[in-house]
Amino acid sequence: MLSIGDLAAQSGVSVRMLRHYDALGLVVPHRIDPATGYRWYAPAQLGRVISLVEYRALGFSLDQCRILLGELSAQRLAELLEEQRTVLETRIDADTRRLAGVRRRLLSLESGLAMTADSLRFQPLSSLRISGLRGEVGDISEVGAMADSLQGRLAALVDLATVEVISSFVGHPEFIEVLVGVPGQWDGLESVELPAIERAAVVTHSPGPDDPDDPWLTVEPALAERGLRSAGPYRRIERPGAAAVELHCAVLEQAGSAN
Repeated sequence: MLSIGDLAAQSGVSVRMLRHYDALGLVVPHRIDPATGYRWYAPAQLGRVISLVEYRALGFSLDQCRILLGELSAQRLAELLEEQRTVLETRIDADTRRLAGVRRRLLSLESGLAMTADSLRFQPLSSLRISGLRGEVGDISEVGAMADSLQGRLAALVDLATVEVISSFVGHPEFIEVLVGVPGQWDGLESVELPAIERAAVVTHSPGPDDPDDPWLTVEPALAERGLRSAGPYRRIERPGAAAVELHCAVLEQAGSAN
């Protein structure tokens, strides 16, 4: 007879897991000492444990393993293995597509970081009078969706293909204000003056189909390398007919930076 410790050592399955298999009725001890409660297993049960481990490694659930460890014909075993092959192939195909998507996003992010580093420049920006629509969001992750919504509403009032589109956002204690507009005065739109920025970072960004949803992800690392950090107001300038956009933000020295 094998103690539970012996069975664990020979099978590579932990004592805790053997107790779990016992509770599920998958590997029940041949005998339990009534006085001590010690579990004792027949040597032949080692093969059952090893088979169970092998089936689990093939991706079968414990319920499926219960069937596989029972009385099966060769035909039924082949059917179960064929079903599992289909499941694994489907999973592999899905994971392969996900992996390709992750690789595309990673390459795009690396390209964006390089583009930002190459185009980054610092200059003062004048105040800018625009006419547009406002919105408020509670989190930075919601800015993009709000800007898209405002731009969609703005397109119903202005032919955006012929004018610059200026998106701006700035944080307040309780909310983030989002503004999308066009230069000049336009009937039916609120006139807003975007404040001047004494020292601004300006980045030219050419978005691709797999670019990150937030292009500011590529700006922050470039600023950090120079001992800087971004601050509001943040601006995004889209010019008619241009594939690239410009990103503008105020910059401040990081604490402890000598720049």
